[in-house]
Amino acid sequence: MLKLNRVKSIVISSIAVVLALTLFSVNAAVGKQDLFSEVKEKLSAISEEEKEILQNLFILTQEIELMEKAERELARETEAIRKEIEDLEKAIAQEELVYEKKKESLK
Repeated sequence: MLKLNRVKSIVISSIAVVLALTLFSVNAAVGKQDLFSEVKEKLSAISEEEKEILQNLFILTQEIELMEKAERELARETEAIRKEIEDLEKAIAQEELVYEKKKESLK
């Protein structure tokens, strides 16, 4: 009897959750349609000059993103070159020490 009541309560709870999720998804879809139609109305209300300005802004935004990407790449390359210069300076300093020691031993 206790198990039967527990099973019934689980089934009823599951049905309630499914119904709640269904209602929520329907409301979300209706809200998205309203938002889309509202944006569409606003876009149809703007002038040709405003449309051209928006297109130019979009193009500029894309160009800025490309430039930022190029900047990040150049920063990585600069850092790699700086590291390579550091390594070469260390290697040169070590070779100079070896050279000086050999030079002293020849005297």
